Amino acid sequence: MKVVLISGTILMLIQVILGTQVREQIDQISFALGNMFREEWVDRVGIDFLIHRSFSLVLLGIHIVYFFWAFKYTLRKSKVNLWSQLLMVILLLEIGSGIGMAYFGIPAFLQPIHLLLGSLILGIQFILILQLRDLKQIKFNSN
Repeated sequence: MKVVLISGTILMLIQVILGTQVREQIDQISFALGNMFREEWVDRVGIDFLIHRSFSLVLLGIHIVYFFWAFKYTLRKSKVNLWSQLLMVILLLEIGSGIGMAYFGIPAFLQPIHLLLGSLILGIQFILILQLRDLKQIKFNSN
């Protein structure tokens, strides 16, 4: 399952890049519209936004698979399990903030929250990869 987590991390990096491209387009659109008609900005981005939005569902699916594995095969109070639960909560908040931006005209307060949550996801994924590596080494050394 470490492979699933690493795959999720790589895909999350791609998602951040896609989000950056969407943000660049939003900046161009907002400038062209004189920072007016916020509710139309997302509609004008086009395919890049649709890819970014749809890709979040792929990420959610991969992380759900990982989460159920972590829940099933680790002790309930283990660090891996607790970090995995935190990862899922933050991922859901991240998706929620993206939905909020898409349907409520990109409120200015949600933009930094969305970026912060995305960064936290990458950090937690890195911590989990290290913890899973350590678990593998412990099992290997105990045999």
